[in-house]
Amino acid sequence: MAIELTRIGRPTDLTFRIGGDEFALIFSQNATPFIQSLMRRFEMALQRISKLLDFTVDASIGFAALSETNGNTSQWVQLADQRMYQDKKSKRIAG
Repeated sequence: MAIELTRIGRPTDLTFRIGGDEFALIFSQNATPFIQSLMRRFEMALQRISKLLDFTVDASIGFAALSETNGNTSQWVQLADQRMYQDKKSKRIAG
């Protein structure tokens, strides 16, 4: 998954494994078209992984801009985490 996350970003973006099955992708641009493009690439990466492993791999994603929390990094991580859980919940409802 870390390799796929590295591929969906740009060379200047950073990818980290936080622990367990949690990863972070840090990028400098937070414009809506860029985020939408990143989310499409994320879904395509999940499809590639699922095909490679021959079973469905699902994941959820959450985004937050540091500017949304006035530079507070703890709140920034919490906001991204909260949005990830919202994405996870919406997939359960839709699926």
